[in-house]
Amino acid sequence: VRYAKFEQNFGAMLADDESILGQLAWLRRFEGFGVTVGAEFRRPLGNSGLNAFARGQGALLFGSKDLQRVDYAALPPVVRLDDADEVVGIGEMEIGLEWSRRLALGDVFVRGTYGGQLWTEAGAPTLTFLGFEGFGLSLGLAR
Repeated sequence: VRYAKFEQNFGAMLADDESILGQLAWLRRFEGFGVTVGAEFRRPLGNSGLNAFARGQGALLFGSKDLQRVDYAALPPVVRLDDADEVVGIGEMEIGLEWSRRLALGDVFVRGTYGGQLWTEAGAPTLTFLGFEGFGLSLGLAR
């Protein structure tokens, strides 16, 4: 099960040397729950304790959104949705290397990863996608 709650605010203004030509204010809120499924693949690299791995995960979140868009140059200037149903899809991928060693207390590991997420229906006014990417480093003990 996955839960997400987010809020985004966006404001823009177009002006020349003498006056403001246009303004836009945008607010979006979402809160929802959903199911998550995923898979992981591992491949040992010799007998060194080093493994290459890749994992993917997907989720569908069902919830509600509030949306307010104010375009001061348009008529009517306000678009508003309160408590509207929304489905947000999330896709995640990660690749990396992991070194592990068996000890008396369990398996100690060091893991380096590169991964990303793509959220649908979660972006700014002109894009419906929101993406994240980055590197990770984990140290742990698995029993």
